[in-house]
Amino acid sequence: MKVKKLLRILDEFAPFDTAEDYDNVGLLVGSKEDTVNGIVVCLDCTLGAVEFAKNQGANVIVAHHPLIFKGINNIFTDEPKGAIIKKLLVNNINLIAAHTNVDIAEKGTGYAIACQLGLIDIYSSQDEPYLKIAQLEDALDANQLNELVSDKLNCKSRLYGDKQKSIKTVAIAPGSADESYLTAINHQADAFICGEAKHHNILDACARGLAFIETGHYFNEYPIVPYLSEKLAENIDSIPITIYNDYPFTA
Repeated sequence: MKVKKLLRILDEFAPFDTAEDYDNVGLLVGSKEDTVNGIVVCLDCTLGAVEFAKNQGANVIVAHHPLIFKGINNIFTDEPKGAIIKKLLVNNINLIAAHTNVDIAEKGTGYAIACQLGLIDIYSSQDEPYLKIAQLEDALDANQLNELVSDKLNCKSRLYGDKQKSIKTVAIAPGSADESYLTAINHQADAFICGEAKHHNILDACARGLAFIETGHYFNEYPIVPYLSEKLAENIDSIPITIYNDYPFTA
């Protein structure tokens, strides 16, 4: 299988042309004509991720976040981004980004988060497809939900608002899509979960009676990595697919 076929498989799952205009998705480094001999799926393409792919004998990395996000005028190999690009090229490793096209997909990032939390009856908001609305099987209070989130997402999530509030309907926004909290309220959500949020949005959400849970961007979006790996495995035979999960902010 060539890289161009892998791109088609990803495009069928989450069309690249649905990505936001500001985004940079698809093949960022490499050649569509390369033969795929191994795939590593990760949240961020770091030096560690490239080294992992090299050690696995994989020549394709599928990362959620684009390494090259905005236009670049130069590549300095003694700086972090340039060093990663150099390592990719030296080791003949292709880099594909699947970002907001996956976030906006019907069964994309928010859906993967909801599944990780064990939520049911998951659907997308028609107003903001990033936002997923789901139900807890049994009602919890906000503090119990926060404990569930911390456990299932392997993070130390922060709860704002009434800790005793009864929660049944949960809204989930990937990453920094905290502006969606107003849409969550329109969907009668009791709680809103996102990766990171602005102070004033949290303040307003709590004033409106919404329980607000902030997990950290990495932990919020990481569930898309194993989920996307499973989707690729359903469509690809005889090519190893491995996951790289190394929290990049640990000293």
